[in-house]
Amino acid sequence: MGVHSSGFRELLLRPELLRAIVDCGFEHPSEVQHECIPEAILGNDVLCQAKSGMGKTAVFVLSVLQQLDVKAGDEYSGVQTLVVCHTRELAFQICHEFDRFKKYLPQVRTAVFYGGIGIEQNIATLKADKPHIVIGTPGRILALVDQKHLDVSKLKQFVLDECDKMLEQLDMRRDIQRIFKATPHEKQVMMFSATLSAEVRPVCKKFMHNPHEIYVNEGAKLTLHGLQQYYVQLEESAKNRKLVDLLDALEFNQLIIFVKSVSRATALNKLLVDCNFPSIAIHGSLKQEQRYARPQTQCNCSSSSSSRRRRRRLRRQAQQCAPRPVSAAASAAPVPAAAAAAAAAAAAPLTVRRLTHCCLLFILASSSTRSSRTLALASWSPRTSWAAASTSSASTS
Repeated sequence: MGVHSSGFRELLLRPELLRAIVDCGFEHPSEVQHECIPEAILGNDVLCQAKSGMGKTAVFVLSVLQQLDVKAGDEYSGVQTLVVCHTRELAFQICHEFDRFKKYLPQVRTAVFYGGIGIEQNIATLKADKPHIVIGTPGRILALVDQKHLDVSKLKQFVLDECDKMLEQLDMRRDIQRIFKATPHEKQVMMFSATLSAEVRPVCKKFMHNPHEIYVNEGAKLTLHGLQQYYVQLEESAKNRKLVDLLDALEFNQLIIFVKSVSRATALNKLLVDCNFPSIAIHGSLKQEQRYARPQTQCNCSSSSSSRRRRRRLRRQAQQCAPRPVSAAASAAPVPAAAAAAAAAAAAPLTVRRLTHCCLLFILASSSTRSSRTLALASWSPRTSWAAASTSSASTS
């Protein structure tokens, strides 16, 4: 059975997880999920490498929730799963994914711990909430383990997300080793990464027992089913206007724009707000609390006909004034489209499709020449395939 002809039901997940998956709008597992989840839910050790955006997080989230044996009213049996990652933003994101998929498993409790806040708050959370799943960064998890506040003696799953980032750095590897030694000998170990060098793979395997290795690197497997990619090559001065025109023409319910610098993110956010788009900017200059709070403001990027007409009217009134140029070259490489698609895009205007239940991703990127820039657009429908739109530390608006 082909990957895209199968659904999550074929993975034999528990009904509560299938309901949550349907609520999220996903029907077909990605290549890495199709390969990894059957092995992971059997309790086998898994070492997986796949590019960003292929749904690696869902592999261990669904596998952990599938194996977790917690019933309402049961006596607390301690932390059963520990997920360690290298940044606070990623830890927060993983915790959010657990919360999404345990929607119909209210008896399962999660907690996330990272530096930047007082450890006393973490200790209070452990005592009050008694989590079954703990997500955190190496330093804070090690501190809680060393101080005997976090008991990992009954752990059943040990997960490292972006394992190469932690195992390549000696100080983080040292912390991981100390945490690992505090866990039981018999447990499931799962490691995931987008980049796994030949030097790091043997280090990963030292933590594992006969792991099932999965490497999704073939070009044909790196594009998600249902993903459409376009790029438009134009002058820097025309980029903002083209972006606004596309936002007006396309229908969407979520939108992420990646740019290079804080100044570019701030300026572009102001431009979109001036054009009556409900936009917010997230970047590294914000305090951690602000970065977490802003996406929770329920910024509804409505693309209804009335909203588009209102924005056009406001822009016509503002056309008397020249737009302030935004001077920031973007760093991301342009997303290459297929040769036929690129030729068609060059020969004819971009065909506007109605993407009612779609998420759009724009990358304002530099082209190979200094005189022009590339505006890349990738769109996908969550009803067609799994796709994660996560913005861990990128500048977005």
